[in-house]
Amino acid sequence: MATPRPADELVELAAIIRAHGLGGMLLLKPFNPDSALLYELKQVIVRSPDGTQRPMQVLAAREHSGQILCSLEGVVGRTAAEALRGSTICITRAELPEPDEGEHYLMDLVGLDVQDEAGTSVGVVEEVIEYPSVVCLKVVSAEAIWEVPHLERYFSSVDFETRVIRVMHLDELELLRTEKGKP
Repeated sequence: MATPRPADELVELAAIIRAHGLGGMLLLKPFNPDSALLYELKQVIVRSPDGTQRPMQVLAAREHSGQILCSLEGVVGRTAAEALRGSTICITRAELPEPDEGEHYLMDLVGLDVQDEAGTSVGVVEEVIEYPSVVCLKVVSAEAIWEVPHLERYFSSVDFETRVIRVMHLDELELLRTEKGKP
């Protein structure tokens, strides 16, 4: 499968919540708790809230109460660890493992054309919204905004070569906005 996003685009994997202990350990909140990727990385890019980025070597990473404890080279002591609070741990898109057959990364859906069962374009995926109960694609056109659940019932297929997502049963969904911004 061709990479749908630029290979050098940064992908956020976790947020640095705070220092842990006195030795410079960081407590991370992973954005995908089911992924083991953060435990396998040797180098990450730390992006501070002001947008500054710096590559850092990962010395250790382990699970801790549903979050991750991480040690980065050069982060020694609590003060140095606290200075990274609010930053994010990133890697480039090219460093993500290739998804299995029939799978995709949600971020790769942004920008794709969305078509109904008849092949009529209904809009473009503007963003992916992760609600506690369901993930939705925010599909925007000049006439309407839809939130299409990323569920088998509505999500028929995705073709990265043609950059098209096919959806079904749109008649069951409520429009968030209709023509000229009227609900």
